[in-house]
Amino acid sequence: MRRFLQRCAGFIKSKKSQLAVIVFGICLLGLCFYGGVGAAEASVGPGVSQEFELPVDIIRDLIVSKFPAKYIEVTRATGNLIDLNLPMIPATCNIELEQLGENRTKFTIQCRSGHLFIGRSDLKKTERHRLDKLTELVSEARLNMRMRQQDVDRAQALENQRAQQMKEILKEVVSASKGQKEQVQAVTVLSDIDKPAYRLSERKDDFAVVVGIGKYLEIPDAQFAERDAEAVKNHLIAMGFPSRNVVHLSGERAGYKAIEKFVETWLPKNTDEKSRVFFYFSGHGSPDPQTGKAYLLPYDGDPNFLENTGYPISRLYAKLNTLPAQEVIVILDACFSGSGGRSVLAKGARPLVLTSDKMTIPERLTVFAAAEGDQITSTLEEQGHGTFTYYFLKGISGDAKGTAGAVTAKGLYSYLKPKVQDVARRQNRNQDPVLHIKSDRELIKFR
Repeated sequence: MRRFLQRCAGFIKSKKSQLAVIVFGICLLGLCFYGGVGAAEASVGPGVSQEFELPVDIIRDLIVSKFPAKYIEVTRATGNLIDLNLPMIPATCNIELEQLGENRTKFTIQCRSGHLFIGRSDLKKTERHRLDKLTELVSEARLNMRMRQQDVDRAQALENQRAQQMKEILKEVVSASKGQKEQVQAVTVLSDIDKPAYRLSERKDDFAVVVGIGKYLEIPDAQFAERDAEAVKNHLIAMGFPSRNVVHLSGERAGYKAIEKFVETWLPKNTDEKSRVFFYFSGHGSPDPQTGKAYLLPYDGDPNFLENTGYPISRLYAKLNTLPAQEVIVILDACFSGSGGRSVLAKGARPLVLTSDKMTIPERLTVFAAAEGDQITSTLEEQGHGTFTYYFLKGISGDAKGTAGAVTAKGLYSYLKPKVQDVARRQNRNQDPVLHIKSDRELIKFR
């Protein structure tokens, strides 16, 4: 043992031992600067970037939730900047997310280390490993999103299929419930008043608004109302009203706003003191059970909300009364009793008596109404028209003309009233047409 210690002491004092210490120091210094030429350059990785087809918020959530592990922790996640701490390397990594589009994000990561034994290539491997990890997470996320979307699409397709099946079933039920009555109505009916057999000279200053609503958005149909309006339009053109001056509203086009704008804006802007104005309405009327106030029901009208969706008769008269026209004629083939025919009530309400003399009508208006306020209107199935409109047009066509060849308002009323009453009595009901007029006037003259 003593001999061994003597040999070791001799070796340490020798030149060989001093040379070995120098070589060891040089190697150690080389390891400290491995991968670079200085401590500052060796502690920063080159950085790596890649673009992904996912929104930036999803990429951020994947990093924050999936990157942390036993030896990796997220130390900061603010906005589009995320910091990672890797204590086992040791190193820190800075991540920046840049939104390139709605569904495209650029991912950049750069790692740093203050440890003398961690070189640039080590940090590069760490950066690459984190990028590979994110690539794997993005692939999984996109796959899961596609699978979820496929599930949603399948569920939506199934729901659409069920809805279509229910729609077809409902259509069959409604069709079956109407039965033979619907089949009869579906048959095209030709009437002798559909096409006028006369044609008078055009009067360029005359204007008309013709409204006919057969099928409503939320309430029962008004039978033959649209056929009535079509026939009235044809007769007005034959009487000399220019077709460009006749507004015809039917079906969906006969909504509340359409009636409002043509009565309250279009007519005032176009008529003057030489004009003759004609307003015709065929469809449902409805009374307010609380006030007795009468309303015309547009296509989108609802008897449960008359103040919001119904067009008041009193408002119609007031607006037409302000026109500068020399003559205003109003024809209403609707009723307001709420007990049937072309009249409806709010659900749960009872029919009421609404007589015409309770409504103040301006003296300068000539108003024809299909029935008294407490009556319901009738139809002529064989003609495909409302009874009142049919005989009104028959009279206008010449059946009501006097000895001078003219059809006057009172003459027309005297002609149609008994005929409408007879038809109504045969249907076991009363229907008495109404005429409001201050003085008789000529409606049409045949030469």
